[in-house]
Amino acid sequence: HCVTSSEEILLDKHGVDLLVQASLDPSLECVVTISPQSLASLATKWNTTYSQIETKVAGFLKEIGVHRVYGAKALNALAHREVANELAERMANGVKLPMLCSECPGFVLFVEKDKSERMVSLLSTVKSPQSIAGTILKTSKLIDVKSIPAHPPHNGDSTTPLNSSKTIWHCAVMPCADKKLESARNELSAESVPFTDCVLTTMELFDLMMSRNVTWESIPQGRLDSFPLSRNCDEEHDPICGNSNGYMEAVARHMAHQRWGMKLPHSLVYRQPRRSDPNIKELYINGPDGEELKFAIVYGFRNIQNLIRSIDKKKCEYHYVEVMSCPSGCTNGAGQMPGQDLGTIEQKLADIDGHSLQLGTTYDDHHQMRTTFSKHEPSLMQIISEGW
Repeated sequence: HCVTSSEEILLDKHGVDLLVQASLDPSLECVVTISPQSLASLATKWNTTYSQIETKVAGFLKEIGVHRVYGAKALNALAHREVANELAERMANGVKLPMLCSECPGFVLFVEKDKSERMVSLLSTVKSPQSIAGTILKTSKLIDVKSIPAHPPHNGDSTTPLNSSKTIWHCAVMPCADKKLESARNELSAESVPFTDCVLTTMELFDLMMSRNVTWESIPQGRLDSFPLSRNCDEEHDPICGNSNGYMEAVARHMAHQRWGMKLPHSLVYRQPRRSDPNIKELYINGPDGEELKFAIVYGFRNIQNLIRSIDKKKCEYHYVEVMSCPSGCTNGAGQMPGQDLGTIEQKLADIDGHSLQLGTTYDDHHQMRTTFSKHEPSLMQIISEGW
């Protein structure tokens, strides 16, 4: 989408200085969540493995004063499960399909600004992992996140409780600058306090590291903390990330399990309608009752326009579409390290997709996991003028 003047001002207000100031503020408990795509891009930059870059990024951030550093794997799994629940609800209630993924703020803003209320209604109401993290950390009524220790404790985790006398300050590291705009949405805040206080791109985090004149050897070893609502285990059918957090595949797996008790094979066969364009993929699943579920990936605005035209003409047969504005998805986000081979980043992500993850403590507050969209340009100037 075209960036408005108000959005440009907001983008400029998010920077590394905010994180540095928060990490040194004794009244704040500074927490950082970081996306798998950002970690994979940094691993490619440093020519190292995904697991090794996790330890270095965690070590660096904790050395500058960040209290907790969380990966987004458990948050992705929460989002996947809730999206599958929402799709099942829509299908059961006869709501118009397809349901469109709302993870990408660029796509959401495009739909809100330029399309009809009917198109807006197709957007999934499930919050992104970034916003789910902020919601849980700042407003959860199910657990006292200010006093719960990391669960379960691992060597290298911050096992001391978050200080309940301090205010949690949440920063997200993301592959896309549009995530800064997402954090400013009015519905993603409580009493004018945003669920995510600051968003840094992958490049901005790298620049912060370089500004401290670090070398690979000088960065201390650390470990990502376990998000309070997750635990590691041996079995899980939910893929961890993928190019753009693996929404299509994860939702397909959840739906197959929910509707038919089916566990899909580890490797799935995708259809590619246009062989020359890897940014469109389809996945069809046939149940034992003869029902067929149709899923798709659509990346890039040219393909998005074609998708919208097919919906307008009532020729779209998909149940769910993972939509991202960037060609190749979030691995190719504008906030990633420049000039990288996308295949290398994707391989870093594929390496961790073989790892296992399962949600531990149940988080079933569906209201807290959902948000709303409407056909209007979000009023960012008001947020900015109020000094946020």
